[in-house]
Amino acid sequence: MRRPYSFAVLLLVGLASVQPAWAGRSVKAKSDPLEGWTTKSPRDEIAPDFSINRRGGPAKNGSLVISADTREGLFGWWEKSFDVSGGDFYQFSALYKSTGLEQTRRVIVPRILWRDENGSKVSHDEISYPSYRPGTRPTAEPEFPVHEETLKGGWIRVSGLYRVPSSAVSGIVELS
Repeated sequence: MRRPYSFAVLLLVGLASVQPAWAGRSVKAKSDPLEGWTTKSPRDEIAPDFSINRRGGPAKNGSLVISADTREGLFGWWEKSFDVSGGDFYQFSALYKSTGLEQTRRVIVPRILWRDENGSKVSHDEISYPSYRPGTRPTAEPEFPVHEETLKGGWIRVSGLYRVPSSAVSGIVELS
């Protein structure tokens, strides 16, 4: 038995994207918002099934699907990198719907990773003063958009507003 869950995203400006969040600037959606997404898993033998449902989502304009059978430990995610400008604020928003899962907040975890021009982790802009390594800038940890609200049809919105570290040039969105 497969337990599918799918991510469909607000298609106001693109599918599961980080969008500039200030007035007067907009980002146009690509003709195919599902373009550019890849699938990832730590190992092939634990990868779930991935598919694209071109008629999925609350508006029937496409969704990314992850399906798993009854075996425990299957794990994988959809991934896409978006260009960002360091120091700016970006709004992330995505919708998901699941079937056959308990505690979806523990199972369905979108995250955003900030990377520099070499694909390496970046540091926070602010200096930290902990008891160890005082006066240094810590690594910018992943962002985890929150489960915000349940919409019509059982779709759940996850979203967040984030300030991009100044040395970041890309935001990698992972939908798992």
